[in-house]
Amino acid sequence: MVEIPEFVDGPGFFPGCSGTSDMETDISQKDFIILGQDQDKKEGFEETINKGSEEYTPTWREINKLFGRVKTDEDDKLKLDECFFTNALMGVRNTTKSTGKSPGFSSPNFVAVCRKIFEETIDVIRPKGIICLGIWPAKFVGMASGQVASKLICFEKYSEIDQAGFAVMKGIRFDAINSFQTTVVILSHPCLRHLYAGDRSYKSIKNNEAAEVEMLTELLYSQ
Repeated sequence: MVEIPEFVDGPGFFPGCSGTSDMETDISQKDFIILGQDQDKKEGFEETINKGSEEYTPTWREINKLFGRVKTDEDDKLKLDECFFTNALMGVRNTTKSTGKSPGFSSPNFVAVCRKIFEETIDVIRPKGIICLGIWPAKFVGMASGQVASKLICFEKYSEIDQAGFAVMKGIRFDAINSFQTTVVILSHPCLRHLYAGDRSYKSIKNNEAAEVEMLTELLYSQ
């Protein structure tokens, strides 16, 4: 992992970008945290620097598309401008791949610093929900929450998480944050939905990508 080479003052995931879709600077007003793993590989983030945002990326497009399918009885969608977009690990990959387990997890000291930043972010926003984009961001949440860690410790596959009923975890508390609890949702990474979302299950929906839509709908109804 290497440092973010340049801050992009446009929509996209923090710390490389603003962390918002609407450029709102007061993140305490956001309702949800969207948690990725890290800020892309070096070449990918260089393109973000050139374009001035991450709106062009498959991740951003797929999130927008997925959120557009989530509706309540009032026909309200889960909106991008209600979310703070951030990463578990505060850096870019010095590798040729932008998917899979981040190499940043091999450094315990680096992970500990990133966990502290994550805890401070949660304490500022006090989000109604944390939406994890993939299993590794969810495992990272477990580093700040013994509840989550105990649930996910034995699981490496979405099918195992779904079967155990941990795709949507309510009443999650964090070890370093007092008087706060939230809901944690585990989605497949937007870039890899075509590989994994079709095998997801939630409640009565079995082996269908609509399961992830139902997970997000449950998140809205749980507020």
